[in-house]
Amino acid sequence: YDFPIDGVIQRLKYQNHFPTGRLLGSLLAREVVNQLDIQDYPDLLLPVPMHAVRYRERGFNHAAEIAFWCGQMLIGAGLYCVKPPSCECLSSYIHSGFSDYLYCDS
Repeated sequence: YDFPIDGVIQRLKYQNHFPTGRLLGSLLAREVVNQLDIQDYPDLLLPVPMHAVRYRERGFNHAAEIAFWCGQMLIGAGLYCVKPPSCECLSSYIHSGFSDYLYCDS
């Protein structure tokens, strides 16, 4: 990533500056709105998983923070947050704190 976004990402990732997660999520949501028609919006935002050891070291997943705020901006504009079916492939998400970001809209 180029300046200034590279520094913003590093600030969120390594300095736990959570307002930058909201900024990056808002910027991502704005790009979705500007680049896609509403019928082409994503149905689900699923952040990249983080290894459990790394998650314990940092205490949060920066990709989840960005996805959460992006989703907050897009909910009601075509994006729905849904709880995924419980299956073995998602166990690392659920056990890494992602259950805070996944919820059923009904």
